[in-house]
Amino acid sequence: MAIQFCEDCGDTLPISVRREVPCDSCGKINPNLILDKTTVTTSSAFPSKLRSQLSLIKSKQVNSKLGWPIINEPCEKCTAKETRYTTVQMRGADEGTTVIYYCGQCGHQ
Repeated sequence: MAIQFCEDCGDTLPISVRREVPCDSCGKINPNLILDKTTVTTSSAFPSKLRSQLSLIKSKQVNSKLGWPIINEPCEKCTAKETRYTTVQMRGADEGTTVIYYCGQCGHQ
């Protein structure tokens, strides 16, 4: 959204659908220069280091499955009564951790 300024005092003008906009500070009547204009902006118009890092796909390395703790959770694919598990922080710190199960018998993950 574009901002207009008063020609006399330089204060910001209120958004208006009228052809003339009165200044709230000094009372001068200013022409509405943005009435018939459309402004389109995208995030690419404002590049930043943080935004470029968000677009990168980052892979997570998972440690050897043999060191994972064993839990009494049956495998979904085979008859194994125990599976191994680990937790991984996939998103931000304010999100919950992701639990990954691995069946040592059939390899289902």
